[in-house]
Amino acid sequence: MQRHMIVPRSTVTVQPTQEPVALAEARRHVELAATNVDHDAILLGHIQAAREQWERDTSKCLISRTLQIKTHEIYDGFRFPERPVTAITSIRFYPLTTIETLSTDIYELDALTSTVRLKYNQVWPSFADRWDAWEINYTAGEHSEPSQVPGIDKQAILLYVGYLFRGNRGDDDRPSDLKAYESLVARHMRSTYP
Repeated sequence: MQRHMIVPRSTVTVQPTQEPVALAEARRHVELAATNVDHDAILLGHIQAAREQWERDTSKCLISRTLQIKTHEIYDGFRFPERPVTAITSIRFYPLTTIETLSTDIYELDALTSTVRLKYNQVWPSFADRWDAWEINYTAGEHSEPSQVPGIDKQAILLYVGYLFRGNRGDDDRPSDLKAYESLVARHMRSTYP
């Protein structure tokens, strides 16, 4: 039976420890001297915001992080909102009033489709009727190190950093940065189309 469910939103429980773009790269991109640290705090915020925007626009996590979903039900083929999912840390559920951890003998990660699958000849256990009956803890992210991030992803993030930074300074070339960024998003989406 195919389900047409709204996938619950995830919560990041452990943020990425690094950003895909270094502060020095951002300084160069916005044409600041390597020794000019006056705007570092702003640039760091822009780097994070640009990475989050790129991830939202492309539906992929660049750098590894830990997330959690709470949902009222689970089923074979339950799809995670992020990709790629690299590991399921645990699945916990409420059979009645006390939460229990589901045995890994029952389920597995289908990393290709970022879904939870039942193992052969297994069934989901009975669970309580509550909005948070299931808690899924997992890891998502294409790369563990910034050096592994592809150039197109880094360039897009830098373009968005420039867009945000120039907006704070009142420069008038912001639209061209945003158009270039949107072009990379469109190119990325075409290249990853199923």
